[in-house]
Amino acid sequence: MIYTICKGCHYSNGISIGSPHTGKTFQEYLVKFSRECLVSPGTKNCDGDWNKLFGWGYGLHQRNSLRLVWKSLNGKIRIGWYVYESGVRKYDGFASVEAEASTIMSITHDPASKNVLFRCGDKSVTIPYSTKPSWGYNLNPYYGGDCSAPENMTIELL
Repeated sequence: MIYTICKGCHYSNGISIGSPHTGKTFQEYLVKFSRECLVSPGTKNCDGDWNKLFGWGYGLHQRNSLRLVWKSLNGKIRIGWYVYESGVRKYDGFASVEAEASTIMSITHDPASKNVLFRCGDKSVTIPYSTKPSWGYNLNPYYGGDCSAPENMTIELL
């Protein structure tokens, strides 16, 4: 699916919450960012924000959720992991991709080991995560934190 985040907006295609699920533990896409995704707002309080790519919540997403995230950094798209567990948010970067390049990215939650594996191409990171799978909803691309999209941006998730 092709998602568009319009200039001045946060939500892709007008919404950030996708279809419901009943205990999801895996999601994978072939991801491609348009060149416009390299444009930053140009303000200190916004340029460090992580924009959301995809993932899902268990219950309310700002309580328990798993996401891959992105931001423009040094002419590339920086990819990171982003989790909420019991309302505590943790995140960090672990990979970079070029705009207009297609890269396989995935999230795998293994409840037995109490870990989540985030992958971007040949890079991966494992994060401890003990929340048990439950009902929730998928999370679509979203721009921000603090600022809205400085340009129309397109992200393909195939």
